[in-house]
Amino acid sequence: MKNKKKILFIINTMNVGGSEKALVSLLNELDYSEFEIELQLFKHEGLFLSEVPKEVNILNVPKNYQYFDCSFKKVIRTLNPNLMFNRYRFSRAIKKAATPAEAEQLAWKFLAKSLSPLEKEYDAAIGYLENNPIYFAIDKVRAKRKIGFIHNDYRNIKVNKELDRPYFQKLDYICSVSSHCVEILKANFPLFTDKIKLIPNLFSEKLILKNSNEPITEVQMDHAFFNIVSIGRLAEQKGFDLAVEAASVLKEKNFKFQWFILGEGALRGMLEKKISNLNLEHCFFLLGNQSNPYKFLKNADLVAQTSRFEGKSIALDEAKILSKVILATNYPTVNDQITDNVDGCICGFSPDQIADRIISIANDNALKENIVQYLETHRQKTDNKLLELL
Repeated sequence: MKNKKKILFIINTMNVGGSEKALVSLLNELDYSEFEIELQLFKHEGLFLSEVPKEVNILNVPKNYQYFDCSFKKVIRTLNPNLMFNRYRFSRAIKKAATPAEAEQLAWKFLAKSLSPLEKEYDAAIGYLENNPIYFAIDKVRAKRKIGFIHNDYRNIKVNKELDRPYFQKLDYICSVSSHCVEILKANFPLFTDKIKLIPNLFSEKLILKNSNEPITEVQMDHAFFNIVSIGRLAEQKGFDLAVEAASVLKEKNFKFQWFILGEGALRGMLEKKISNLNLEHCFFLLGNQSNPYKFLKNADLVAQTSRFEGKSIALDEAKILSKVILATNYPTVNDQITDNVDGCICGFSPDQIADRIISIANDNALKENIVQYLETHRQKTDNKLLELL
C-alpha cells in the first residue's frame, strides 16, 4: 500500500474570510488516497468549520491556548506560576505594539512558552496565514518541509518585518496569492527571493454553480432596483465606509438601488450608525456572514469591491465564475484580476467616483453584455500549485 504524505495545515479559526475560504476549497480538492491531512486550529469555530472534509483530522486546540484569550482571573485560578507570568508578559507585549498585527507578533514569544510541541512528525507543515500559524509551524511542529502563506499585500498588513525575518528564514517556501503580492514580498525580503512562490487560491467551480441555484430567503432582492452585492469582513481594509458614502451619493442622484453587504466584523456598529445618519436603512443592508454567498452573487446586477487593499480577492474570482459584472476600486493588486472594461470595471476610491461608475455601468447595456460574454468564454481554471512544493 502506498504511503500517504502527512500534511498539517495551521490557521487560527475557520471564521469567514478569504484565507479560510481558500483553505476549505483546497481541502475539498485534495486526493485523500495520497494525503493524510490534519488541521490545527486555535479555536474550533467559524462558519467554514462545517465545510472541512470529513477525511481531515481536526486536532484539539493547543493546551493552555484558552488562557491567552480569556480574563486574567481565569488564569490566576490555575495556580500555575509559569502560565500566569507568561500571560502577564503576553498582555504587556500587546500594549506596547504599534498595531494589532504587531501585537500578535510580539505576544507570540510568551504564548509559545505555554504551548507544547506536537508529537507527530509531518512531511509538510503549512502555516496558512501570517503571524501565529507560521510561528506555530516553525516553533511547535516537526516536519520535513515548512511552508508559510501571506494572503495579502505585505506592506498593508501592518506587521513588523524584522519580527518576521527569523521565521521566514526557517521556512522552505513563502507563498503568496498574486503576482503583485509576490513582488512585494521579494522587495521586503530580497535574501529570500528564491523561496518566495506564487500559489494562487483555489476555488471550486462545481460547488459555486451548485450553491448559486439555492433560493434567497434571508432578504428580498427586488429586481425593480439595481442590486449591488459586496462580500468581506466589516474591517477598514474592505472600505465599506466608502460604500455607505457612495450609497448616499446614489440616493442624492435618485438612483434606484439596493446594496447588500455579506460579512461580519468589528466595524458593524460604526457602519450601522453611518447608515442611520445618512437615512439609508431602506437601501443599504448588512446581512452578516452567510454560509452560501453564491445565491446572492447570482442575483446581483453588480458585484462591488470597495477595498483599500487586497492580496487576491476570492470574491472576485467567484463572481467571475458566475459571469457577474464587477466594480473594484483601484487598489494596488486589482490589475492582477481585473482589466477595466474587459472582465470588470475599476474606479477611484472617492464615494463620488464609486457612485458615478455604478450609474454609468447600470446605464451601459453594451458594456455589461460584453463583460458577461467575455467571462462566459474565458472561464478561469486553477491548478493546485501547492502540490508541487510538498
